[in-house]
Amino acid sequence: VDVFRLELVSYETPRLVLEIECGSGTYVRALGRDLGHDLGCGAVMSRLERRAVGDFHVDVAISPQMLTAANLRSHLLAPAMAVRHLPRYDCPLERLPDLRQGRPLPYPSEFEPPPRPLVAIVAPDGALAALAEFDAGRELLQPRQVYLHESSRL
Repeated sequence: VDVFRLELVSYETPRLVLEIECGSGTYVRALGRDLGHDLGCGAVMSRLERRAVGDFHVDVAISPQMLTAANLRSHLLAPAMAVRHLPRYDCPLERLPDLRQGRPLPYPSEFEPPPRPLVAIVAPDGALAALAEFDAGRELLQPRQVYLHESSRL
């Protein structure tokens, strides 16, 4: 459990409002329960609002009621945004046919091994092409999810 910030927003007996910035896997309801236990008074969480997940913040979110068939595309984010926390490999154009077929790609020897086994493979146009696993023993990127298909214009 990682709690990076815990801020008292307001307190009017019996209501306590906290703002918590924490790592993934932190069970915030358990923090409330434990706080009530440690104070000897018990606690019940009446509201929980997730305001951010990684780089995605509720402040820039669009409510589902505002989406229409006409404006949906203009509100979509590029898929590469969802994996920008992963190490990135820019796939050369000549390797795209191999990638489309799910064949492993050689990991360039001049690159440092990625700190995580999962790597985002990005096409020359900046689109997310695949997610691959780095095989350190063979120094290969083994595609696990490929998002390119035969009709891709690259």
